[in-house]
Amino acid sequence: DATFSYLGGSSSIPGVDDAVEWRATREALTMAGFNEDCQRWIWTRLAAILHLGNLSFPLAAASEVDFVASLLGGVEPQLLAHWLEHRQLQAGSEVIDSPLTGEQAAAGRDALAKWLYARLFAFLIERLNATLQPSTAVDDC
Repeated sequence: DATFSYLGGSSSIPGVDDAVEWRATREALTMAGFNEDCQRWIWTRLAAILHLGNLSFPLAAASEVDFVASLLGGVEPQLLAHWLEHRQLQAGSEVIDSPLTGEQAAAGRDALAKWLYARLFAFLIERLNATLQPSTAVDDC
């Protein structure tokens, strides 16, 4: 059983058969017009959000950030690590990278996770609405 801080430390719910729920969810997505590649894209983004929530600061292991970056796709792990722990300030014409405290970095991580989740949710709603419109063609993910 995986442990994710965004799920309150547990990923299981007593009395719920995850395998049954997984199949039902996949079938519902397929019926709603989400192909296998699109579903994989959705699961990967959800995994990135969950693993992002497990990062602690200061960042201890590059492999954790590397894994989150790989799930996000197209994100450079070094840049992700840097910007999770720094912010950019502009003082006049000078730009300064300023390190964040652990608490500030955690707040930034959580804000990024919320933004990613909101974008994923908006994508799902857009796709579902397009699927329900008989004259609208639905693009792949």
